[in-house]
Amino acid sequence: ERLKVEIRKRVQTSGGYATTKGASRLVALVGATGVGKTTSLAELAARYALKQGAKVALITADTYRVAATDQLLKYANIIGVPMRVIHDAREMAEARRAFADFDLVFMDTAGGSQFNTKQIQELKLLLTAAQPD
Repeated sequence: ERLKVEIRKRVQTSGGYATTKGASRLVALVGATGVGKTTSLAELAARYALKQGAKVALITADTYRVAATDQLLKYANIIGVPMRVIHDAREMAEARRAFADFDLVFMDTAGGSQFNTKQIQELKLLLTAAQPD
């Protein structure tokens, strides 16, 4: 119980992903390798697209992990939403423009170590171009 209290004090949340007609929101999932970002992203996309009727799109920048793009593409096909694979900030900006009329755009990122400064710098550039909500 004490741990829950401490976490609530230190972790800020936005209260969810409210959709507003005419306003597109981009949600980026960022974290360490193996924590479930891709699976969580697919579950969120399915919930919003299928249960709430939101217009949803997916973007993945996880081109490091073997078959990561294939995994998310399968989820996208099952849910019936479009997906783009991006490799750099320019492609991120293009994807953002392409999905500008979608209610929610979920972005998957490559997991990594906080000690891999090259990968962290690449992620920073992508997030700057994405401007996630």
